[in-house]
Amino acid sequence: MSNGKGRATPRPLVQKQVDYLPCRKRRFLRRQIGTHLTDLEHHDPEKKSAFAFTLHMTATGYIVRPVRKRKFLAGKDYDSANLAPDFFIVGAARCGTTSLHSWLNRHPAIQMTNPDKEPGYYCDFWGVETFAEYRRNFGGAGKGQLLGDASTHYMTSPNTPAILRKANPDARIIINLRNPADRAFSLFRFMQCQGYENIEDFDEALEAEPERRTRFLGPGGEAITYPYNYLYFQTGLYHEQLQRFFQSFPRPQILVIIFEEMIRDQMTTYKRIMEHLGLPSEEPTDSLLPMNGSWKPRSLMLQNLLKQKLFPLCQSLRLPHHKIYRTLSNLNMDDSIKSKISPATRQRLLETYREDIDATAKLLGRPLDVWR
Repeated sequence: MSNGKGRATPRPLVQKQVDYLPCRKRRFLRRQIGTHLTDLEHHDPEKKSAFAFTLHMTATGYIVRPVRKRKFLAGKDYDSANLAPDFFIVGAARCGTTSLHSWLNRHPAIQMTNPDKEPGYYCDFWGVETFAEYRRNFGGAGKGQLLGDASTHYMTSPNTPAILRKANPDARIIINLRNPADRAFSLFRFMQCQGYENIEDFDEALEAEPERRTRFLGPGGEAITYPYNYLYFQTGLYHEQLQRFFQSFPRPQILVIIFEEMIRDQMTTYKRIMEHLGLPSEEPTDSLLPMNGSWKPRSLMLQNLLKQKLFPLCQSLRLPHHKIYRTLSNLNMDDSIKSKISPATRQRLLETYREDIDATAKLLGRPLDVWR
């Protein structure tokens, strides 16, 4: 680039800072800042703040993957009821939704999302962005099959129930719930295993939760990473989340499954689901298989590096990134003992959850003694 006098024009300071970053982070920053990089040189306070925040979040490792901003319902076919799935397993996370997704996908009359188990399209600030990309998950569906989406983002995303109602007012909703203390610890271990959590101790992660509610939001309120996955305690407050779905859908269209009861009596759960979906209540050909078990990484730092550094590097080099990551990640897992929440922490959490559990039981019209 020349200034007309035979000498190259110096690159703006901000541009230089971006160029020094690794390729993936460089692309991310340019997406976040868009075409306004040069405007930052004119000392626009808001844009400078956005850049400084994004650069800081990237450098400190809080950004897990690029997130493109979305506008609520903007340019999407959310209102195309004839194209939306027939039913949704909306969560909660770590309550057996992956196992249920796999179980139902083996039914000849059902086609679950594939290859994305959780495309999250109907979450207005996360997941796949285009309807064409979303519908590719149903490319193998046969004529007359029911289409199902099992994205746990839908449970915690405040706007999603209204979006699902707009997309398909006749959709069937399946909600899995689990003892909130056990679910919170399971989510914490899962985030560690996936290379998304940099805190070693569960109690410390709980203490960090109030500050984390704002850490993963940019200056304009946009999501930097999916924030609810770090709110281990808050996402176990089921009453408010259930209320949003009950306000958006008639009660007969919503089936609530208790995780502990599903594990104890799989056949009864299966028949309830079949009846809810309007399918023949026949015996399943196989049993519910446990999936996504959470083990403790031997090195949390190594696990984070594998996910946040090596995985995108292999992806950019067009190497078999999933296979490489899984192999190295498994080597880093201590699978000798499955970690459990300490009894003291569990009891303390249950005492804190007690009021919400009582409110949830009243809302569901059934006791939840299995959680006490």
